[in-house]
Amino acid sequence: MERSRARRYEKVFSVVLVEIPTSVFEGLRRRRRDTVLKEIGRDLAGSIRAADRCGHAVEADRHLITVVLPETGRQGARSFLGTLQIRLAEGLRNRGASPDRIVGSSVTFPDDAVDEIEVRLRAIAQQEFPD
Repeated sequence: MERSRARRYEKVFSVVLVEIPTSVFEGLRRRRRDTVLKEIGRDLAGSIRAADRCGHAVEADRHLITVVLPETGRQGARSFLGTLQIRLAEGLRNRGASPDRIVGSSVTFPDDAVDEIEVRLRAIAQQEFPD
């Protein structure tokens, strides 16, 4: 849906994905783990813009947290990702979990590769047709 909107209005958006290994929660009982996840989700929901959307899924040995960031470019997404990783690690530590490493990535639409091609084409155009 966000991709269609971005195309229609010629806007950019980014998606941030964070992976938290299930091993982070090994020292916690199931009920406590569930409470920690709910609290982390509530903290995240309270720290994003109204237009942003977040989701959580469990895949085998990891928890996946995804945040869709409308009208956010590559730089903004990377900044958000860094802040999110720090906040998640702190929030987990403060609640008795032991996050050793939280891996994250981001992608921006139009595709990052398309952006790179556009930059190269502009550089070529500047060489071919200097101001």
